[in-house]
Amino acid sequence: MKKEALFCGSNSGRDIDKFIVGNIKKEKCLHIDCYRISSCVMYQECKVKDIIKLRDHTMVLGEVIHSFVNKIEKPLITKSIKETQHKTVFKFTTVKD
Repeated sequence: MKKEALFCGSNSGRDIDKFIVGNIKKEKCLHIDCYRISSCVMYQECKVKDIIKLRDHTMVLGEVIHSFVNKIEKPLITKSIKETQHKTVFKFTTVKD
């Protein structure tokens, strides 16, 4: 999931289809009309409750209506981020038992 996390976190879905451009396998969500990454260790499906326009951002408030956690696999978390003038380097780890 490192490759997918870096790609999705570094690219806006406004201008590209992340599933197609990032070659990421998708599955249909169970309770909402949306797709999710098929290899995710955990996910939440949310129903939009409110959309609030802020200065240069939009905040979306949602209600979790379904969640899933694969208890066999360990989720990927960001261990550290190092920013330099020309690039950002991410290091990942998994949750400890």
